[in-house]
Amino acid sequence: MKELQQTMDRLREKLPGWRKRGINEMTTRKSVIDPILEGLEWAVGDPDEVQLEYVTVDGKSIDYALMKDDKPVVVIEAKALNDTLDDVKGITQVVGYAANNGIDWCVLTNGVKWKVYRSDLKCPAPQKLVFEVCIDPPAAAAGTQNVAEQLWLLSKEKVRKGDLDEAAKAMLMDKRVERALRDMMEHPDRGFLGLVKKAMADKDLKFQEIRESLARVWGRIKEAKGNGDVRPVLPPDGPRDATETQKRRYEFWSQFLKRAHAKTEFFSGMKTPTTDCWLHVGTGVAGAGCSVVVLRSGAKVEIWINRGPQSRVINKKIFDALFSQRSQIERECGFSLEWERQDEKQHSVVFKPLARGSLDDESSWPALQDEMIDTSVRMIKVFGPRLKEIAGTLRKSRRTSDTG
Repeated sequence: MKELQQTMDRLREKLPGWRKRGINEMTTRKSVIDPILEGLEWAVGDPDEVQLEYVTVDGKSIDYALMKDDKPVVVIEAKALNDTLDDVKGITQVVGYAANNGIDWCVLTNGVKWKVYRSDLKCPAPQKLVFEVCIDPPAAAAGTQNVAEQLWLLSKEKVRKGDLDEAAKAMLMDKRVERALRDMMEHPDRGFLGLVKKAMADKDLKFQEIRESLARVWGRIKEAKGNGDVRPVLPPDGPRDATETQKRRYEFWSQFLKRAHAKTEFFSGMKTPTTDCWLHVGTGVAGAGCSVVVLRSGAKVEIWINRGPQSRVINKKIFDALFSQRSQIERECGFSLEWERQDEKQHSVVFKPLARGSLDDESSWPALQDEMIDTSVRMIKVFGPRLKEIAGTLRKSRRTSDTG
């Protein structure tokens, strides 16, 4: 999932310019959708995993088919970046393609918004929407960590293991319960009012008082949900189904985010803890980020460089440019760093090991979390401007070679 979040952060830096330019569907596929699918561990260039322009039984062509055992299990219809994905005809078309071919899952996407439909539900096509994910949420909504966890339901691992189906069952049930609760809260009958009165153990309460209170409570719930303060837990990724180590990580990151939000704005986009061993924050430069990592035996803060598929050469050039400034960088940071070019891998990293604690030593958490926050802020401030300058130099170099 870490590769997915890195890809999302890299794309978020590019989206404003691409939206202004109004890139077409083909460019959206190559620049946004393909990298997202790669981040979800689908090999877009391998027809055993992803078939492009998949031909349906009625002779229609659909942009992507995600494969399992030589059979399509999810089909994806792509649209241009600025498409709103609200056209009922387009929704009906992609859902119909899936249903006619016996494929349960279909996705309509413009690269940023991913609308996931279950084709076999007995209702009109637009109502077959199970969930949707936006990789570029507004500041008040979920941070990229939470978004990556939701989008991960479309990963090769989740789809092939059947976890997408299990998560959908839970989400569909939650929708039914929410609709029932909404109807009961907005139009409470005497039976429901009686249950509330009984639970409150106040025989002097009048039904009209309870009815008015329910309206106020439900209004606050809807307002909170609209502001992104209420978010569904998507099993099995939530802490309730986690291992003991994952539960411990969730608690660690819960405490970490409270401390981070009080100390700096760098982590303001992160609202939800995770069960992963890492959290990620951007550096302000596409294809480079900062991760804070906690392990059972230690912790670290790292700057990673990964500009996406087929970017190994560029990644190494950026790393080498940074490494040439190693002495000055470490002097400005105020501590030494570990530099790993990692020639055998696509990405490169520079990291600071932290010695004040670990995941297993809960008594060390406050000091460790403070060190992680301070170290990450310092590294972002030192590396950020350099990364921006190096990226600009590389762009100018490419333009010169193209015109030369």
